This record gives sequence, structure tokens and C-alpha cells, in this order.
Amino acid sequence: MSTFSQEFTRPFEAETALAAYRFVKGGTAENQVVPATTGTNKVRGVTLDRADASDGVSIQILGTALIEASAAIAIDAEVVSTADGKAVATTTSGDSVRGIALQAATASGDIIEIQLVNYQKN
Repeated sequence: MSTFSQEFTRPFEAETALAAYRFVKGGTAENQVVPATTGTNKVRGVTLDRADASDGVSIQILGTALIEASAAIAIDAEVVSTADGKAVATTTSGDSVRGIALQAATASGDIIEIQLVNYQKN
């Protein structure tokens, strides 16, 4: 059972189209976001909804977030962004870990809850 809370959100502008439940990073302008594309991106948070380019979008920046998995993920796995902003488990040194899985994903497309974190994997 998920107890996801949307208390720590911040509004941004979507620089490009964004899918819901994906990691995003800073865009070209100060208040814009684009999909995160690698495990080393400086991620701003996770989209709560989909957005078209130039639309406003709420980003979960602290606490827990729902995110779309790109593959199976075990509970307590450290996760980073894939090329399309989905979550993937990592064991790679140097990755910027952005979440700890609070739920397991069994396949790509599963929506799971993660605890948002921010540290570099050693």
C-alpha cells in the first residue's frame, strides 16, 4: 500500500513534452525542465502529470514520488534515470542516485513509489 504524499512539489515549465512519473533535469531557461537522460544527470525531481512543451508542470522535489520503472526493480534498490526519464536500478559507481525503491517493479511500465534522495554512488 502506497502512502505517497504531494507536499513537496514545485511548479516548473516543460521545455519539451513530458510524460508523467519521470525524472526531469533543468532545461535551457531557469524555470524549465526536460526529461533526465542518464544516471549522472542532476535531477530536479519527478513529474506528477504529463505536460506539453511550454505547459506548467508540478515536480515532486522531496519526500516520496511515484515513478515509472524501465525494468524490474527490487525493493530498496538505488535508482537513477534512464534515457527517457524512467527509473532503473543501479550498481554503477559515479551514478547520481535519485531514489530508493519503496516498492518492487516486476516489469517495464510499472509505477512504483520511491524515496527521493540525492547522492553519488561510490
